[in-house]
This record gives sequence, structure tokens and C-alpha cells, in this order.
Amino acid sequence: MVKYRVGIDPGKTNLGISFYDPVAKTSKLCHVDLTRFNGKKWARNEEDYDELIHAVCDKYKELFKKSDYVGVERLPKTVKSTEGKMVETNKEVKVIMYKLVTIIGMTFSNLKVFYISPVAVRSFMKTSARTYPARKRKSVELSLIPDAELYELNEKFKKQKKPITDIVEATHIAIYLSCNIKKILAVKKKTNLGVETLEMTVSLMLF
Repeated sequence: MVKYRVGIDPGKTNLGISFYDPVAKTSKLCHVDLTRFNGKKWARNEEDYDELIHAVCDKYKELFKKSDYVGVERLPKTVKSTEGKMVETNKEVKVIMYKLVTIIGMTFSNLKVFYISPVAVRSFMKTSARTYPARKRKSVELSLIPDAELYELNEKFKKQKKPITDIVEATHIAIYLSCNIKKILAVKKKTNLGVETLEMTVSLMLF
């Protein structure tokens, strides 16, 4: 049975999850708003995030059980703002990133969970650009999602006033993970939490 490769783009209101089938080259896409998850408003403190990530795991448990590897975007310490200045990455989102990696890894014994470098993914997917908005636009342009489906997704997300970029970038992470899994396993480094940490800048040809 084919196993999904999972890509996750961490976020508070726009958490993107993509369950990618490497044989069919299709994805099951999930958009999650952690501030209003399961119809409930959350205070968004650290204790809430524990409960929230467990709830996300429970909601998508059947898909996670049919998967073998998970890649979570490793957020940098600083990012370039739209004004071109370097600013600190949102601390709340970094907490979410950490909770995703640890809780998913502890909840599903069948999964190996990795931090994935966004620079490596952008290099692999050819979506690098100078500014954050330009990278987002390029990610959608080179999403590999068929035009008809991309149009349908865009229309659906416009109605819901949600950006499409997060599920697109989650899919890029899943594709990168799937195409590079042998290299990733070869250079993996175990942390004291039993979670796999990735430190790579390898770029391979897609498919």
C-alpha cells in the first residue's frame, strides 16, 4: 500500500497540511485555523497549543496512519519583512512548529518526523525570490497543482477569505520530502526527543 508523505507549513490561522501520494502524484489538502479550530475560540496560550495539536492529530489520524514520513518547515530565527528589514520570526508560530514536531512524533509510532529547511525546498522547487510576497506568488505559480484544480481552490479560498499559499507550500514540502527521502535518511541526526532533524542544502531534479 502506498504511504503518504506529509508536508506541514506551520501557522496560527493558516496552518497548511498536505498528504502527498508519491505514486499518483496527488495530495489531500488540509487548511487549519488554530484560533477557531473545531468551531471553538482558543486563547492561544501554550497549554492551548498542546490540546490543539492533539486535536489536529485526532482529526486527521486516519491519514497520518496511512503515512510514513512527515516534514515540518523549520522556521528561521529572522525573516525579511515586506519593507526589506530583518525581523524576528513570530514566537507563537515557532511554538506551534515545535509542538507539531514533538506531538505528531509521539502520537504516531509509524511516523518519522523531520524539520525541513525552507531554503532547501525553495531551491528544489525553483521558487526562490528576493521578497516574501514574491516567493508566495511564485509558489502558487509553480504549485504543480493542475490549473483547473488550482482555480477551484483559489475560488474556494477567496470565498473563505483564506490564502492558498500555505497548503501549496505544504505540498512543496511533501514533494521535497518524498523525492529526497533517501538523502534525508542518510544525513539524519537524532535529537534527544527522538525527533529527526534535517540539515541539508541538497537540491535534486524533481521527479
